[in-house]
Amino acid sequence: MYGKLDFLHAAFGIVPAELDNYESTLDSPAFDLSEINGKFLVSRVCKEDFYLKYGTIANGSRKAKRIHEDTFMDMPILVPELEEQERVAALLEALDTLITLHQRKYEKLVNIKKSMLDKMFPKNGASVPEIRFKGFTDPWEQRKLDEAFDFTVPNNTLSRAELNQESGSVRNVHYGDVLIKYGSVLDAQNDELPFITGRSKDDFKGALLQNGDIIIADTAEDETTGKVCEIVNIQDKDVVAGLHTMVCRPKNKTAEGYFGYYMNSSSYHHQLLPLMQGIKVLSLSKTNVQKTTVKYPKDKAEQQKIADCLRRIDTLIALHQRKLEKLQNIKKSCLEKIFV
Repeated sequence: MYGKLDFLHAAFGIVPAELDNYESTLDSPAFDLSEINGKFLVSRVCKEDFYLKYGTIANGSRKAKRIHEDTFMDMPILVPELEEQERVAALLEALDTLITLHQRKYEKLVNIKKSMLDKMFPKNGASVPEIRFKGFTDPWEQRKLDEAFDFTVPNNTLSRAELNQESGSVRNVHYGDVLIKYGSVLDAQNDELPFITGRSKDDFKGALLQNGDIIIADTAEDETTGKVCEIVNIQDKDVVAGLHTMVCRPKNKTAEGYFGYYMNSSSYHHQLLPLMQGIKVLSLSKTNVQKTTVKYPKDKAEQQKIADCLRRIDTLIALHQRKLEKLQNIKKSCLEKIFV
């Protein structure tokens, strides 16, 4: 079956067996097939070179252009013998099964991480989290952000146009990358950081980041405003914080990664929601952010166990995401090479 009104959006599908003998609507006609494999046909018509090419002949008003049944049935399509169609369909179905499997694993891990972020940090009004590692029982510390962090490290106002991916001596953390690209922990040696074009570290005295610094994205189009990343593993690199960011430097050493995860959890982020200002773009002021509170275990060993647990989950998420993307690319390549 297909959608007359959504032809250009590849609205094609196979009616499942449990819906056999049901009626379809006028705008979603269904057909019985003979001498052609349904999976093969749907895979072919869902390719852009088919539905974009033939979708242009739709007729009707601007908002209700349709491809009618007789027009659809007259569209030419090259097909091999039925046996070859079935082998192609079986291959694509096997790939779809693997993609679905890894998609589910990926989504399950994302949900596990969300649950852990909710339970491993104290909820509003609580002094300890819902779950803790064995052997830790002390109440957590609670401090105003400006008591726990130094806010004197400046950012810069460089636009994307002033950055490049090829060469330079100073790297820049752009707020857009904090929001979309980087996780809670930014590994300066392994994550991609753009270079600043034509500048040296002498141009950024007092602004160079240190391991453990928290970079907050203070502007976004939604409530992701306030997302943070904790930079680690800087080693010999010179890195600065860019446009629409604020830097928080811990006054006392804490476990690597702890504050990156904590400040992205609902336990902390819910404090930022009423502080966001704007209509189309939401932003946070440094003055307001400094008034928020942070909670953390007194024992650094407990801090480290929390951070290590969440980093391991992140590693598994990234692994399944890469597998999923690889399978999707394999399927895309097969679709490009299998059909004429």
